Amino acid sequence: MFRSAAAQVGDGVLLRCSSPAARIGDGVLLRCSSPAARIGDGVLLRCSSPAARTGDGVLLRCSSPAARTGDGVLLRCSSPAARIGDGVLLRCSSRIRTLAPRFASASAPSRQPLKRWALEVSPFSTIRAHLGCGISVRPLDPHRFPHADRAFVAVLGSRGVGLDQVHVQYKEDIKELLITAGELNGSASIDLAAPIKSNLFISTFGDAAVQVKEMECDVCEVRTDGGDCFLHSVKSHRVEVSSNGGHVTAAGSIHGNVNVSTRGDGTVDVKKLQGANVTVSTERGLLKVRAVYAESSCISSCSGSVQLGHVHGNAAVRTVTGDAVVDGSNGFLEISSTGGSIDVYVGEGASAKLHTREGAVCVRVPPSLRAGLQLCGVSVDVSPEVAVHGVESDASEGRVTVTGYVNGEPPEQRWVNARADGGAVTVRTQSWLESLKLGS
Repeated sequence: MFRSAAAQVGDGVLLRCSSPAARIGDGVLLRCSSPAARIGDGVLLRCSSPAARTGDGVLLRCSSPAARTGDGVLLRCSSPAARIGDGVLLRCSSRIRTLAPRFASASAPSRQPLKRWALEVSPFSTIRAHLGCGISVRPLDPHRFPHADRAFVAVLGSRGVGLDQVHVQYKEDIKELLITAGELNGSASIDLAAPIKSNLFISTFGDAAVQVKEMECDVCEVRTDGGDCFLHSVKSHRVEVSSNGGHVTAAGSIHGNVNVSTRGDGTVDVKKLQGANVTVSTERGLLKVRAVYAESSCISSCSGSVQLGHVHGNAAVRTVTGDAVVDGSNGFLEISSTGGSIDVYVGEGASAKLHTREGAVCVRVPPSLRAGLQLCGVSVDVSPEVAVHGVESDASEGRVTVTGYVNGEPPEQRWVNARADGGAVTVRTQSWLESLKLGS
């Protein structure tokens, strides 16, 4: 290409032309003899003509018309095409040569829009989808569609996916958009751009996955069979996600009364939940929530571990054999387990009731905590750093019971009650800064 050698460098492509070439980020640097224009994520072309904007912010400088194709950029010149990296096509004066990145096959089918629907809808529509393929939902661009009165549906994939199985219908009288599809061939999926206030009722079967981004509606209801579900910055009065074995992942904040559950080996990994009532459960999979802001929350797993970051408000955690870890609480926290261990940080002004039949209990408290202590286990170990006053101790029936006050008599109803029927109970101090786990 360009009458010179070409070599693959890292995740990008290095093209050798008639001058030195260097790598920039994850992109490509072509050194020619003119001013530079930036293209996409780090591809720099030096050409010699006015710039034309095309696609998603791509700036092409060349001496001929430019057009966007697929996920790449097409520069129209006067020769066969050579493929560069992830879909940049350059037409130059050389034979066709493929430089495929290590994470994609040059012969892999591209996911092009195979069929599109453009519909005029109400800004407050209801969307119902029953699909055997994946679906991605995002809001309309408010700048392009300020009245929020359009919906765009596209089938993405390679040829031969069975388009006759995809049906799209909008019912004006009830303001409902209905999308149905069977199990499509290959990796075909549905892409939907809809008014941001649209209520969502989405169900998939098989391994079909669901992705919902930045919607703000009254109801967001997602049900999958074995498919995964990904939410990003969703605001709704009611958010319900359930799966029979898929993983549930959420980035950003999920606002609303939230109910998330998955069965089998499905896991839950959520950044932040915020609402009046929050319910999250797994069967055997890990349950991880980094922050919960709720008046009341209920978190449970059968044999999966429960890992909670900071819990604001009252919370109840239940496990059977899984362990439970809570890195911060400022309300009333109740944890019960049959065979799992419990590890909790009880913050200022918080109370806790912790009970496991077969596991152990570890309670971490700030040095300035004022609360009553009631501890019971096969053994009880209170760190000397914890200033306990009015200690009363009793040993009977193979268990040790210790009661007292930390830093003086606390306000009424502020207690830490920890009980391990078949294990040890330990209490130690931990600073608020340590509880943030800034290094993790």
